[in-house]
Amino acid sequence: SGTWTPRNVFDFGANTDLELNDLDLNFLDGYNHEIPFTSFVETPETNRSIPASEPPSALGVESLQKSSTWRFRPVTQDRGMGDQQNISIPSGETSKRLPMQRRVTSEMLSYTMRDRVMALFMASSSNVDTLQKTMQSFPSLELLDSLLQYFLSSKTAISNRMIHLPTFRPNNARPELIAAMVVGGATLAPDVSLRKMGFALMEVIRVGVPQNIERDNTLIGDIECVTSLCIGLSAGLWSGNSRKMEIAESFLQPYLTMCRRRGWFRRSAYETIVPYPTDVGKALEDKWHAWSKQEMRKRLVFYLLEYDTRQSIALFTNPLISYAELGLPLPEAESLWLAATAEKWKQTYLSLNQHKQREPSLTDLLQDVELLGEGHDVFDETTASQALLGAAWRLIWEYRQMCSISRGQASSWSNSKLLLSSRLTELTKLLDCVKMSSHANTAMTLSLELLHMHLHISLEEMHLFAGAEGHSEARRVYPLLQDWAKSSSARQGVYHAAQIVAAARKIPTGCLRDFHAIVLYQAGLALWSYGVISNAALTESALDSMSNASARRGESIAMLDETDSNGAQRFINLNKGQAAIKKAVGDHSASHVLLSDPAAVMGVLMDVFRMNGRPSRSAPPLVENLLELMEGLRLAVLEPSSS
Repeated sequence: SGTWTPRNVFDFGANTDLELNDLDLNFLDGYNHEIPFTSFVETPETNRSIPASEPPSALGVESLQKSSTWRFRPVTQDRGMGDQQNISIPSGETSKRLPMQRRVTSEMLSYTMRDRVMALFMASSSNVDTLQKTMQSFPSLELLDSLLQYFLSSKTAISNRMIHLPTFRPNNARPELIAAMVVGGATLAPDVSLRKMGFALMEVIRVGVPQNIERDNTLIGDIECVTSLCIGLSAGLWSGNSRKMEIAESFLQPYLTMCRRRGWFRRSAYETIVPYPTDVGKALEDKWHAWSKQEMRKRLVFYLLEYDTRQSIALFTNPLISYAELGLPLPEAESLWLAATAEKWKQTYLSLNQHKQREPSLTDLLQDVELLGEGHDVFDETTASQALLGAAWRLIWEYRQMCSISRGQASSWSNSKLLLSSRLTELTKLLDCVKMSSHANTAMTLSLELLHMHLHISLEEMHLFAGAEGHSEARRVYPLLQDWAKSSSARQGVYHAAQIVAAARKIPTGCLRDFHAIVLYQAGLALWSYGVISNAALTESALDSMSNASARRGESIAMLDETDSNGAQRFINLNKGQAAIKKAVGDHSASHVLLSDPAAVMGVLMDVFRMNGRPSRSAPPLVENLLELMEGLRLAVLEPSSS
């Protein structure tokens, strides 16, 4: 345990208990007999109605400051590998194997691999008593295999982007990678006990892999070792536990240094591997495996770029990777990556690359965004689009910093307003070009709307306004946000926030988690802040408040979460109409809620989270914490008569 004090959105941990108790062990014992995934099949759901809203939880929120979350301050009892006992699972009989239709690899984990994973744990363990107990009840082979398959097949996992599944053989992989995949599967599982086990194993990855690298420095360049570290980082950052999130944030830099110093960011580290029509047999197999290993390095680098982007957005921190340093070629076409055999890879390559040109890099795309729409035969368009958005975020981050330091400044040597206006136009054009040149999908729409929102809104100031750093900071930023709320830029920003809500409603069931959950929360904070500040401005104008209110009631409704809405454009450009978003499907009390009712708006976003959850399944800890935050914000502005 530790001492908890107000901090900011990512300081979770107060209500996130990751310790296994007797009830958890009983559940896990049952999982050693029957794998939970055998009876759970994901099915698409649309228009699922939401149950009635639950009564507000007793949060004791008395101010915006208390609606913030908590920061973990370690005491002497808090230490690394402190949850080793969470790996302990009572032994049981052989469990059911995962049905083959849900398997990604036909090869099941061997007992030898289980022993190697166990040895990794033993090498990083320091408590003899806990070690002996854990070894007696280490997860069964069947459970480890099922969690591995669950990770590889999950819609939200990163496995198909970083792991070349056609050449992946679990029993030939490094134990660090298998352990990391088990961690990924366990933390993604819709079950509390399995998540606790996953977080305990995550500590083994964080401690054990660097120890192995210390013993053998050549592992710095081992793609499987570095990949295992990255999977562990992702599990920690989105864990919902403040200690693990802070560790994940701090450990990204050394892993980036490992990749950077190996030259993986530069084009010179990659050779051109071309299959010829005459290549057959072992020669072709060797080329295919060499190509896949090189592609894994490329994709790992671009995954790190995306991860760094998401961490920066979520934590409001400086990105650690510069887009300008990524001179490596983009990953090759997805059809090549997915080719199941060496022969299919050769045939696909020859059909796509008869007139092969130099593979473009991220910097090439920034110089000519139109290449994005012309490269489906040359590079992976999904990875390229995400890389472009990552570069755009770095430019937006710089723009927001320029806005913060130039606000209210008048100088004879600086013409900041002209510079910022020009920069805003350029960045808006860049995002529009990416949108036109990339394939439309929910994830891309969510990312684009998020970046558009950040162009017009300082989310960091809104966190301060909500009380993240106390009343004094909230009072400091309030006048700045008052001026902002009157601008067309503010209305443009909340329009994009509403578009995020619309996109979040389309996310497949159970997938509104991790970074996407943070995106929806930030959109909710933007809409909530705009409503609170706008209402305060009306209240302060005592003489005009009644006339303003009556005039507003007579205006048409501007639905901000609809596409191609004339009402939304009138609201943005002319400040005409009452801004609103749709209510949840199944709520027939009204078709919409006004942004002037921030408590109701926050309730709608909470409903979006709940609708995306699986019935009878616990929400991920991060989502639970975000819902608690949002409920605190909702209660903070709720009318006394409604509470």
